[in-house]
Amino acid sequence: MQKIKVAAVSTNNWIGQQDRTIGNMTEWAKKAASQGAEFILFPELGVNGYFHSSHAWDVAEPVPGPSVERLTRVARELNTILCFGILEKEADIIYNTQVVVNGHGMLGRQRKIHMPGIEYLYWRGGYEIEPIDIGKAKIGITICYDSLFSEMARTLFFKGAEIFVMPFAYNTGPRAKFPEEDPTGLTYRVHCYIHGAYGIVANNAGSRRKTKQEGSKIKFPGWAGVFGPDGKVVAFTREPGNGEAMVVAELDPAKIAERRRNPYFVPRCLRPELYVMQSQKPPSTARAP
Repeated sequence: MQKIKVAAVSTNNWIGQQDRTIGNMTEWAKKAASQGAEFILFPELGVNGYFHSSHAWDVAEPVPGPSVERLTRVARELNTILCFGILEKEADIIYNTQVVVNGHGMLGRQRKIHMPGIEYLYWRGGYEIEPIDIGKAKIGITICYDSLFSEMARTLFFKGAEIFVMPFAYNTGPRAKFPEEDPTGLTYRVHCYIHGAYGIVANNAGSRRKTKQEGSKIKFPGWAGVFGPDGKVVAFTREPGNGEAMVVAELDPAKIAERRRNPYFVPRCLRPELYVMQSQKPPSTARAP
């Protein structure tokens, strides 16, 4: 990994309004690039909107497709890398996907692996967990609920990830409690500490009215920030309310090396041969004849 300046942006979440969304993302990307950001993270399903409804099928699009192409042009104009969430449609199956592009096109994508609760009804889980090489670093993407699974973080670590990119659409709890008190935020930070990796998080922002597509009001707190490989907060949105916000921070590979050379670095002490990874049949109690 090389030194890299990153931005985490919490943007408003609109359902099926890609033109509006991409225009808004472009303005934030310009602000981030003007501060030297080389990698810019936007929230889970920020392009098409995060919602639980069969209307997801109507607003989903192919990847690559129109929105990916538009954001590729933005990345080219700003000479930066963009990471954004989109409802992906392939063979009429919907996936919750995070896409990474630079000015030349897609660098990679990660489909959400673990589906909590009602999400199972509207999109399917992915089947691959692979880091994405962005040039100065290798990133591993864990989308929202994925970020609670130590198995996924560890898989990405062993495959070379140096930065955990953790976009989400968390719409419960007050803004002030994340990341110091909220258990989810603390879990994200622990993954960074355990694996000696930086973490970048970005949540959706704003309050949404009840619509035909979404049967309930939703309030997104609007968190965005960066965690260090020691699990500490490097930068985080502190503005009151739940509006859009951004943080910019420089990530230093020396901090990763410092954490990973520690004699108590957890992955060095793993004993996988002793762990139960699948159910085992109890020993037979039958006597030999």
